[in-house]
Amino acid sequence: MASFGKWLRRIALGLGAFFILLIVAGWTYEHASERADQRFKPPGRLVDIGGRKMHLNCIGAGEPTVVLEPGAGEFALLVTSLHRRIAAFTRVCAYDRAGYGWSDPAPTGRTIDARAADLQRLLTAAGVKGPYVMVGASYGGFLVRSFARQEPHEVAGMVLVDAAEEEVVYTHLPLFQNAVGAQRIAGVLSQFGVTRLLVTRAVNQARADGRMPPDATQDEVAAAIDFTARPSALRTSADESAAYETTPLAERQPGGFGGLGDRPLIVMRHGKPTGKPLKQSS
Repeated sequence: MASFGKWLRRIALGLGAFFILLIVAGWTYEHASERADQRFKPPGRLVDIGGRKMHLNCIGAGEPTVVLEPGAGEFALLVTSLHRRIAAFTRVCAYDRAGYGWSDPAPTGRTIDARAADLQRLLTAAGVKGPYVMVGASYGGFLVRSFARQEPHEVAGMVLVDAAEEEVVYTHLPLFQNAVGAQRIAGVLSQFGVTRLLVTRAVNQARADGRMPPDATQDEVAAAIDFTARPSALRTSADESAAYETTPLAERQPGGFGGLGDRPLIVMRHGKPTGKPLKQSS
């Protein structure tokens, strides 16, 4: 029995040493990758909005200026293909929300209205004059509607693409709260390179399947992987999702984030199922 006990201890020590080595290797890989990715330079400019800098990239010429507001966890590089297409006929701006891409992080626990106010400060500080056509996708739908409510004279029209809706989000708020927990777990794993490996694998598979934008350069793809997988991005994504809980009760009703009055509005739905429908509450 004594020899059997020694054998078990040796196995336990060996496994413990293996996992410690794995953790150290993952941590080293992640931090080395982040240092290497400092070579990526912002395609736009960094604008000071009062103690923080945000990345804004405006291209093309013409009026009105189109402003792109992507979904949760997304940033300017991920809408590059759309950005370039719109630039063929008018001026269009994409930006990184606080904590994403090249933009500085902001204090946590902010409301969606506070996040939308960042965009107003950014456009004003950069000298980008309105009124704008706001394009909001998914989570970005709440942000552009909040922007329009706060700055009604700065919005000429709006396009909502698979945009978040009050009735869906706040009827099923526990599901979104669960997503925050998953994002926080992913943030922990990202510190040891796990998220970076998974994202890289998914992107490589998408390229092999022909699902990547054909005009995306290798550096753009590599930078997008880095900004998606780094721990700071996962923390920011979790904080964005947590913002649903900080929304005032008055804004949780249909139309709570505001309407457009008589200004043009286009609502787009992709029309393809992405999974099981949300379960109706009893």
